[in-house]
Amino acid sequence: MDVIEHAKTLKAMPMFASLDESQLKLLAFTSEVFDYGSGEYLFHRDESSDAVYVVMKGRLQIFDDRSGSQVLIAEKHEGEVVGEMGVLRAERRSAAVMVKEDSEVLRIPGDRYLDLVSRNPDLALYVMRDLSDKLASTSLDLARAIAAK
Repeated sequence: MDVIEHAKTLKAMPMFASLDESQLKLLAFTSEVFDYGSGEYLFHRDESSDAVYVVMKGRLQIFDDRSGSQVLIAEKHEGEVVGEMGVLRAERRSAAVMVKEDSEVLRIPGDRYLDLVSRNPDLALYVMRDLSDKLASTSLDLARAIAAK
Protein backbone atom coordinates (compact mmCIF):
# COMPACT_ATOMS: atom_id res chain seq x y z
CA MET A 1 0.00 0.00 0.00
CA ASP A 2 1.39 3.42 -0.89
CA VAL A 3 1.25 6.77 0.91
CA ILE A 4 -2.01 7.82 -0.75
CA GLU A 5 -3.72 4.54 0.19
CA HIS A 6 -2.48 4.81 3.78
CA ALA A 7 -3.74 8.40 3.93
CA LYS A 8 -7.17 7.24 2.76
CA THR A 9 -7.20 4.48 5.37
CA LEU A 10 -6.25 6.96 8.09
CA LYS A 11 -8.96 9.41 6.99
CA ALA A 12 -11.58 6.69 7.61
CA MET A 13 -10.44 6.35 11.25
CA PRO A 14 -12.28 8.58 13.75
CA MET A 15 -9.03 9.69 15.37
CA PHE A 16 -7.66 11.17 12.15
CA ALA A 17 -10.91 12.24 10.46
CA SER A 18 -10.33 15.93 11.27
CA LEU A 19 -6.97 16.07 9.45
CA ASP A 20 -6.85 17.49 5.94
CA GLU A 21 -5.45 15.60 2.97
CA SER A 22 -1.97 17.13 3.16
CA GLN A 23 -1.67 16.32 6.89
CA LEU A 24 -2.79 12.74 6.26
CA LYS A 25 -0.29 12.29 3.44
CA LEU A 26 2.50 13.73 5.59
CA LEU A 27 1.52 11.42 8.45
CA ALA A 28 1.50 8.40 6.13
CA PHE A 29 4.84 9.46 4.60
CA THR A 30 6.60 10.01 7.94
CA SER A 31 5.30 6.77 9.45
CA GLU A 32 6.14 3.15 8.71
CA VAL A 33 3.86 0.19 8.17
CA PHE A 34 4.83 -3.14 9.70
CA ASP A 35 3.32 -6.60 9.42
CA TYR A 36 3.36 -8.73 12.57
CA GLY A 37 2.45 -12.37 13.00
CA SER A 38 0.38 -13.80 15.81
CA GLY A 39 2.42 -14.06 19.02
CA GLU A 40 4.93 -11.35 18.12
CA TYR A 41 5.38 -8.33 20.38
CA LEU A 42 5.20 -4.69 19.34
CA PHE A 43 6.93 -3.79 22.58
CA HIS A 44 7.50 -4.94 26.15
CA ARG A 45 6.94 -3.23 29.48
CA ASP A 46 9.78 -0.87 30.48
CA GLU A 47 10.96 -0.31 26.90
CA SER A 48 11.40 3.21 25.59
CA SER A 49 8.19 4.92 24.49
CA ASP A 50 9.44 6.11 21.13
CA ALA A 51 6.37 5.58 18.96
CA VAL A 52 2.60 5.28 18.76
CA TYR A 53 0.99 2.44 16.82
CA VAL A 54 -2.25 2.47 14.83
CA VAL A 55 -3.87 -0.89 14.12
CA MET A 56 -4.53 -0.90 10.38
CA LYS A 57 -5.62 -4.57 10.30
CA GLY A 58 -5.73 -7.31 12.91
CA ARG A 59 -5.92 -7.44 16.68
CA LEU A 60 -3.49 -6.67 19.50
CA GLN A 61 -3.56 -7.49 23.21
CA ILE A 62 -2.16 -5.33 26.00
CA PHE A 63 -0.71 -7.20 28.99
CA ASP A 64 0.61 -6.31 32.41
CA ASP A 65 3.26 -8.78 33.56
CA ARG A 66 4.45 -7.17 36.79
CA SER A 67 2.96 -9.98 38.90
CA GLY A 68 4.99 -12.59 37.04
CA SER A 69 2.06 -13.73 34.92
CA GLN A 70 0.40 -12.02 31.98
CA VAL A 71 -2.78 -10.16 32.91
CA LEU A 72 -4.83 -9.07 29.92
CA ILE A 73 -5.64 -5.36 30.16
CA ALA A 74 -7.29 -4.67 26.81
CA GLU A 75 -7.59 -5.59 23.16
CA LYS A 76 -7.07 -3.22 20.27
CA HIS A 77 -8.69 -3.57 16.87
CA GLU A 78 -8.57 -1.85 13.50
CA GLY A 79 -8.52 1.93 13.82
CA GLU A 80 -7.39 1.93 17.44
CA VAL A 81 -4.15 3.29 18.87
CA VAL A 82 -1.69 1.81 21.32
CA GLY A 83 1.44 3.23 22.92
CA GLU A 84 0.27 6.83 23.11
CA MET A 85 0.27 7.01 26.90
CA GLY A 86 4.01 6.44 27.18
CA VAL A 87 4.72 8.96 24.43
CA LEU A 88 2.44 11.60 25.95
CA ARG A 89 3.90 11.05 29.44
CA ALA A 90 7.50 10.74 28.19
CA GLU A 91 7.79 7.58 30.27
CA ARG A 92 8.82 4.01 29.56
CA ARG A 93 6.19 1.49 28.47
CA SER A 94 3.81 0.51 31.28
CA ALA A 95 2.61 -2.69 29.58
CA ALA A 96 3.46 -5.15 26.82
CA VAL A 97 1.61 -5.37 23.52
CA MET A 98 1.34 -8.70 21.72
CA VAL A 99 -0.20 -9.47 18.34
CA LYS A 100 -3.26 -11.70 18.81
CA GLU A 101 -3.83 -12.27 15.08
CA ASP A 102 -1.74 -11.33 12.07
CA SER A 103 -1.74 -7.55 12.00
CA GLU A 104 -0.64 -4.54 10.03
CA VAL A 105 0.29 -1.53 12.16
CA LEU A 106 1.34 1.99 11.36
CA ARG A 107 4.25 3.13 13.54
CA ILE A 108 4.17 6.88 14.15
CA PRO A 109 7.40 8.25 15.67
CA GLY A 110 6.70 9.78 19.08
CA ASP A 111 7.92 13.26 18.19
CA ARG A 112 5.75 13.25 15.04
CA TYR A 113 2.71 12.17 17.07
CA LEU A 114 3.27 14.90 19.68
CA ASP A 115 3.66 17.51 16.95
CA LEU A 116 0.49 16.32 15.22
CA VAL A 117 -1.55 16.40 18.44
CA SER A 118 -0.22 19.82 19.48
CA ARG A 119 -1.05 21.39 16.09
CA ASN A 120 -4.56 19.94 15.70
CA PRO A 121 -7.12 20.83 18.38
CA ASP A 122 -9.73 18.35 17.09
CA LEU A 123 -7.18 15.54 17.25
CA ALA A 124 -6.06 16.66 20.72
CA LEU A 125 -9.67 16.59 21.91
CA TYR A 126 -10.11 13.10 20.45
CA VAL A 127 -6.97 11.91 22.28
CA MET A 128 -8.18 13.43 25.58
CA ARG A 129 -11.60 11.78 25.22
CA ASP A 130 -10.03 8.44 24.32
CA LEU A 131 -7.69 8.57 27.33
CA SER A 132 -10.61 9.60 29.57
CA ASP A 133 -12.57 6.59 28.32
CA LYS A 134 -9.61 4.32 29.10
CA LEU A 135 -9.31 5.78 32.60
CA ALA A 136 -13.04 5.35 33.26
CA SER A 137 -12.95 1.76 32.02
CA THR A 138 -9.90 0.94 34.13
CA SER A 139 -11.53 2.51 37.22
CA LEU A 140 -14.66 0.42 36.67
CA ASP A 141 -12.60 -2.76 36.22
CA LEU A 142 -10.70 -2.01 39.42
CA ALA A 143 -13.91 -1.38 41.37
CA ARG A 144 -15.34 -4.70 40.12
CA ALA A 145 -12.16 -6.56 41.06
CA ILE A 146 -12.20 -5.08 44.57
CA ALA A 147 -15.90 -5.88 44.98
CA ALA A 148 -15.30 -9.49 43.90
CA LYS A 149 -12.78 -10.07 46.69
